[in-house]
Order: sequence, then C-alpha cells, then structure tokens
Amino acid sequence: MENNDSNTIAILFFAIFGIAFFVGLYYEMRRHGALKELAEKLGLGFEKKSTLDTLKNIENLELFNSGYARRIKNKLFSSNSQMEEMIFGYEYVSGAGRNSSKSHQTVVYFHDSDLILPHFKLNPENIFHKIGDAFGYKDIDFDEQPAFSKKYFLKGQDERAIRKVFNTLVINWCMEHSGITIECNGNSLVIYHKSKRVSVKEMQSFFNDAKMLFKMLPKHVE
Repeated sequence: MENNDSNTIAILFFAIFGIAFFVGLYYEMRRHGALKELAEKLGLGFEKKSTLDTLKNIENLELFNSGYARRIKNKLFSSNSQMEEMIFGYEYVSGAGRNSSKSHQTVVYFHDSDLILPHFKLNPENIFHKIGDAFGYKDIDFDEQPAFSKKYFLKGQDERAIRKVFNTLVINWCMEHSGITIECNGNSLVIYHKSKRVSVKEMQSFFNDAKMLFKMLPKHVE
C-alpha cells in the first residue's frame, strides 16, 4: 500500500513539473515573438540570444559580475559608430544546488564613446545599506534633496563628480521611477529594476523613459 502511495506521489510530482515546464516554455515563446514584433515596429535590430561580449566597457558593473550562467536574450538594439542603445532580458544564477536561484531583469544599456562620467551605482536603499553606512560604507547624500537621499543609496569614489551628474532633472526622474537601479562605468550605463522583468506591454515605455534619463545626464564630468 505504501509503495502505491509513493508511486502516486511521484507521478503527480512529475506531472506537475512537466506542466509547469511546458507552460513556462509556451510563455517564453510568446514573449520572444511579441518582442520580435516590437523590434520591427520600432525599427530596431533583434537577437533572440546574445552574450556579454557584445556589450562594451561593462567590466566594473556589479550586475554583470553577479552569479554565474549569465546570459542575454531577446535583445532589441540600435547602434552607430558612436552610440549604442539596447534593451534586453538578462539572467544569472546565484547559489548552488537546492539553494540556487535564478535572477531575471530587463536591462537598458547605453554606450556612448563621447561620454565621460564617474563610476557610480544608484539603487534603492534598504536596511543593509543603513548598517553598512554605520561601518563606513559611504552613501552620498544630498542635503537639499532629503527624500531622494532617504529613498536611494548612491556610491562611487569620485563624490564631487557624482554630485554633478545628479542634477535636479536626474534626481526628479529617479524619484518618479521607484525601485530603479543605475550603474555607470565611464561611457557605459545600465538601468534596470533588480530581479524584475518588464512586461512586453510596458517595454517601449520603459525604454523611452530610460532614454529620457540618458539625455538628462551631463556628457562630460571630471
């Protein structure tokens, strides 16, 4: 009797696993098709799969140094000799075995060969940042923008230059886009919500908002 119960449980487990797998596969196929259509509508290039090698100057960006099994998929892009703009799905795995987990996010990437900005990272502030601040992990705050300083954790070595980047327009944009993370590596910039994928319906809007932010940034800060 116990064997029969065990077999039934095993069959149910594999059946549920199989259904979940094929539902996930179907969803990904539909997302791929919808994003390909969006790329055609916007006059952008499209690649179903890509690698980090296609991105310039990302070595010091934390997002692309997290976890393993990193990959890019459903990349919409535009480029010329000076400027590259992309929006894509990015995923990586953290942990190992039963403790492993996969992180998915939609990332907007810009590379401008004429851009000269300090290295920095902005992300939503949490309790761990407050603890770190007590131990000397510097959060760059703006006395004249207390709500922004409370909402976000901003770090980077060249504080004076970073303050020039975060002008009133940039700060207001960040306040209107809760939960955003921005990383800059000189002439490359990424914008994303950590572990969050943007729906196909919202993809164009997210891309346009990110491009608006990029235009607000100063092009040259020393």
